[in-house]
Amino acid sequence: MTPTEIFRLLPDVIRRAASRDDPLDTLVGVMSAMHTPTVETLDRLDEAFDPQRADEDLVRMLAYWVGVDPNDGVSTAATRALVARAAVLSRYRGTAWALVQHLEVATDVRGFVVREPEDQPFHLVVEVPTAAAGQVERVRRIVAREKPAYATFEVVEVER
Repeated sequence: MTPTEIFRLLPDVIRRAASRDDPLDTLVGVMSAMHTPTVETLDRLDEAFDPQRADEDLVRMLAYWVGVDPNDGVSTAATRALVARAAVLSRYRGTAWALVQHLEVATDVRGFVVREPEDQPFHLVVEVPTAAAGQVERVRRIVAREKPAYATFEVVEVER
């Protein structure tokens, strides 16, 4: 808050009596200096919780809040994207669509397929495209965490 804004909040009788370089002027200057950091923080509060603009440490904390593991070796950009999509992904958690979306964002590779073989109910086969062959362990960790609790799974590499 600027000294002028603070002066506007004072009662009329005090504003009329105030003059330049009196103790009240100094006090209002000190009040302004004390309020400035808080006002600046409040002006940028939306930035703190926006995963695209927040600093990296806060993004990691936001990731934990929304159930994304930032220790998966996923890039910061991918973590930011997963946090931003967390509401939609959690709404559809346990579905093949949500699992594919999560894997595609986490690995930055398209082409994952999740299927349930007819002869093996409650078993998922996650097909990893060759472009993500070096990330199979990460894919396994993500699938183990994001799949339905009742299902078993296997991860297979396929050529696409």
